Amino acid sequence: MRKRRFAGMMLLFAGVLAAAGCAGNGGTGTSSQGTVSSISASGTRDSQESVRAEISGQGSSVTISGDGVSAEGSVITITEAGTYRFTGTVDEEKIVVSADKDAEVTLIFDGFSITCSDDSPIAADQCGTLTVELADGSENKITDARSEKTAESETASESGTASASGTTSGSGTASASGTTEDSDDGSSEDHDAAVYAKNNLILTGGGSAVISGGYNEGVHAKDDLTVESGTWTVTAANDGIKGKDSVTVNGGTLSITSGDDGIESNNSSDKTKGAVTVNGGTISITAEGKGLQAMSRIIVNDGSIDILESKEGMEALTINLNGGIINVKADDDGLNAADTYADSTSETSGFGGKGNMEAVDGCSITVSGGTITIDAAGDGVDSNGDLTVTGGTLSIAGPTSGGDGILDYSGNAVIEGGTVIGTGSAGMLQSFGGDSGQYQVVEYYDSTQSAGTEITITDADGNTLASVTPEKDYAALIFSSSELTEGKTVTITTGDSSEQVTISGSTTTVGTAPAGMGGGYGGMGGQAPDGNRNGMNGRPVGKTPDGGKAPGSTDSGSTPQAASS
Repeated sequence: MRKRRFAGMMLLFAGVLAAAGCAGNGGTGTSSQGTVSSISASGTRDSQESVRAEISGQGSSVTISGDGVSAEGSVITITEAGTYRFTGTVDEEKIVVSADKDAEVTLIFDGFSITCSDDSPIAADQCGTLTVELADGSENKITDARSEKTAESETASESGTASASGTTSGSGTASASGTTEDSDDGSSEDHDAAVYAKNNLILTGGGSAVISGGYNEGVHAKDDLTVESGTWTVTAANDGIKGKDSVTVNGGTLSITSGDDGIESNNSSDKTKGAVTVNGGTISITAEGKGLQAMSRIIVNDGSIDILESKEGMEALTINLNGGIINVKADDDGLNAADTYADSTSETSGFGGKGNMEAVDGCSITVSGGTITIDAAGDGVDSNGDLTVTGGTLSIAGPTSGGDGILDYSGNAVIEGGTVIGTGSAGMLQSFGGDSGQYQVVEYYDSTQSAGTEITITDADGNTLASVTPEKDYAALIFSSSELTEGKTVTITTGDSSEQVTISGSTTTVGTAPAGMGGGYGGMGGQAPDGNRNGMNGRPVGKTPDGGKAPGSTDSGSTPQAASS
């Protein structure tokens, strides 16, 4: 039988307060809703922190001191605004927040562990903002132990079929494995995450938490989700962290392993929402889907992002990289600006960037700062609209397949600042357009260069402008830097071979583009770099760069000087 010891403690607490009231003027005393002294994880008493109730768990036993919270069966229910501190361990329990729609509710986890196998361990059905705070130095664990959500269980949920442990809320139907509530559009859906909030959600604190989302998502907010601080290790059967309207990371440490997208914002009905913004913090993602995925926009202003594995590194209608350190490894495109609002099954959908022959309105990728390193098996940077680089450092280890490129865009591509160095296949190569304000060098190699063959670019005084050692085979090089100026001579050293190249015009081309449908590095039609895309799959057919100069010459028509060493 479950033990509920809070009633006796409350009577004792009330007696103490009554005695204090009798001693005071007018017999008024401090109610149980007042300030409660608490012990932090470091053992320091904090009498200033207003904690409405303390909840302590030990297996199937729960002790509550304070108000605004009750426990019945396997459910701990919070019905009032305030701060609630949780300690200890509870098994087969769930915390449900059902307060006023504008209520601010904070859950402090201070060495707390919760496991639930028939519903979300933490579910905010109604409040204004739910804040989950990790006490300084504390270690916490949140486990959604339900079986992984499948198409069959989802169909059962929609048809109203419930398991013996499923319950309903409002007019919603129960899912095959847990509680459901009415969703925004009137249909029913289950608590689909280890931490679920049908409102705003804030993750903060100075401790750590391990979150296991065995059913579906790790963390899911139906409005805005913000990560302020704390160390969060999230494993999820589906998406790691999802905020329908937005996900904003201002600080903290996130380590995410997900069966689909690492971080996602999926509002498809309002193009002002559906955004992922990173202003700071440290993020590590291993994802079977996209690393970062947003319906409208991805913005990175600062912080560290390591996408260790992904299908595509980042995907959104617009991607703006303004700062930070970003490393991306992708089985397909590294960065992909696509019409994510379109039907992804359509042949003309922007997903993947392979269906569009013309630029998609609103699609763009802009790099204005930061240090970005991309290792992509598909296109390194793929915009179904425009591509603009004005600052930062962008290093791309692009594809080895002839059907993909270091850069791939459907609109215009310009570089006005920063440094770009990219290697990859040559068959579908696109470089920046002739309207760019910064010079570039494009080199086609006579033969495929082996992985590990270093490229070093130096000026006439021997100063290194760029150096890279690709980890994959490559047949072409794109390089652009503010150090490249009209008439300047640079030396490109690839392995044991060196070439002296004099910059002339916006694009200086070295070597000859491959011709024909050779496969691998053979490519399609022997295209040279060009600022516009026409013809099949949006790529230029029979065009040469900048005013019709033949590949293998500079824009001024002179032949680059070359020397072997």
